[in-house]
Amino acid sequence: MKDYGTMRVFGCNAGSDMTDAICEKLNIKRGDALISTFKDGETRIEVYDNVRGADVFVVNPTNPPVTNFTEMMLLGSALRDASAGRVTLVIPYLGYNRQERKDQGRIPFSAQDMIEVLKISRADRVVLLDLHASATAEKFRPIIPDHLYAAYELIPELAELFNGDKFVIASPDAGGVTRARKYADMIARHKKTDEIAELVIFHKRRPKPGEVGDIHIAGEVADHDVLIVDDMIDSGGTLIACAETAKKAGAKRIVAVAVHGLFSDGAVKRLEESPIDEVVIADSIPLSEEAKNSKTIRIVSVAPLFAKAIRLLNEGESFSELFIN
Repeated sequence: MKDYGTMRVFGCNAGSDMTDAICEKLNIKRGDALISTFKDGETRIEVYDNVRGADVFVVNPTNPPVTNFTEMMLLGSALRDASAGRVTLVIPYLGYNRQERKDQGRIPFSAQDMIEVLKISRADRVVLLDLHASATAEKFRPIIPDHLYAAYELIPELAELFNGDKFVIASPDAGGVTRARKYADMIARHKKTDEIAELVIFHKRRPKPGEVGDIHIAGEVADHDVLIVDDMIDSGGTLIACAETAKKAGAKRIVAVAVHGLFSDGAVKRLEESPIDEVVIADSIPLSEEAKNSKTIRIVSVAPLFAKAIRLLNEGESFSELFIN
């Protein structure tokens, strides 16, 4: 087995809480570095630990502001220059991933362009979580990408929420059908039952980005609990519109699950006032105090998942145990 050196885990500002949680799981001390700004607003990085020959991991989500990209890139670069044996970027949420296509003229290929910023770090590997567009991971090469799924931590929570209840799994659009079907299969396996929840699809018309038009349901929700599965919640408009449609069609309890909670533009309040009884979300992005204190939002930590991934990488082992087959 190859020796990758002593494991060291560093975190940038947005990834500070996640880094602390990961280090607690690994029972190691967090790497010591200064991530600050100069008076003119430029990012200031200084690594205090000796990392020569070490197996180094840098943790940070890259949601807005763009400083989250620059902090990760510069810290990774500083560690590389400090002769780290291997540098791995750990990104719980990859910003700009929804802009993964150039589908009209005179617009940037934003996802790829921002990945190029991270590649300046000269990292060896990158660990990603539930990408909006999975194919984007390949844009990191020659950096080697690993793609993890928060379902590893979310499924036990969901199985407990729907233990013995008659429920259906719903996708908020046709594009999320595969994800919803996988959740249905994984919940059934976790509960050790052959009875897999029926799949329901919400068909919606978007007049323009950020707006939701008429919604129609393909499937039966009357007298059923409903679990709506999505990859992220931004403004919450789509989820709320789907929940309202399901409620009008006779649905009972409505639960929504997503990995990334951006919760922009007053989303938390709107979700609390909606027909959604509970929102299950991972902590891939630092959450506001409003979200943390919300009685509607249940937060599931993915720090244990990342800690296991980091340990396996350091030991040169396979990630297979991190996937629910």
